[in-house]
Amino acid sequence: MTPVAPAGKEGRPSTGPVQATVANHEMRPAPRDGTPAQAPTASAPSVLESPGGPATTGGEPFRSLLFPGAADESREEVHEVPDFFRDLHLDRVVEAITAGRQEYDLVPFFHENLTDPDAVAYRQEVMRDMENGALRNAVSSFAERMRTRHRWSGLATRLRYPLERQRWHLASVEMYAEAVQGLSGDIATLDLASRGLRAFRAHLAAHAHSASFRTLVDEAREIADLYERIFAATAPEG
Repeated sequence: MTPVAPAGKEGRPSTGPVQATVANHEMRPAPRDGTPAQAPTASAPSVLESPGGPATTGGEPFRSLLFPGAADESREEVHEVPDFFRDLHLDRVVEAITAGRQEYDLVPFFHENLTDPDAVAYRQEVMRDMENGALRNAVSSFAERMRTRHRWSGLATRLRYPLERQRWHLASVEMYAEAVQGLSGDIATLDLASRGLRAFRAHLAAHAHSASFRTLVDEAREIADLYERIFAATAPEG
């Protein structure tokens, strides 16, 4: 089911009794005894948090697309621009590459000095795979859906009307589920050669098929359907 942003003036839904709590992969309708449910506060789970432990492809567990093995665990972000960047105008190159993607905080990755030849080869493998147009399209689609989810989730935290907040939060959870399922399906049959992307594909498939994720998807759909039925039943005629 494709998520749809809540309809109405400024996105405000009708004041039906649809309330939900989303936390730790769980979304549940409000109690039927009339007790108000708490407004949802947790964000949808990150696809990079492995369910039940890291997925593997028969070798190292997936941790990062930039660093092999456990190398990512000991690294420290470098926020200070290296002196030679300005001498070689690399600061301008990085600025152009990361333009429009400030929310990802990518700049520190370009400041790191890779001294491990295997880490260099690891990234080169990933970039060779990324020359595949189908893979690039899948990643771009996933990124756009996650940006939409982030906007809707942010909007939900700024709104004052409780049911309006909850409906936008529900929409963001639906978008998250669509993003994960879409990327997993899109890359499932692609010919990937890099260690990083092959491990990531296995990790993502394990997450998309996990019981907790399926519960999230099913309960989000159930609540969204209930909301639509209530909205249809209470909307003014004409």
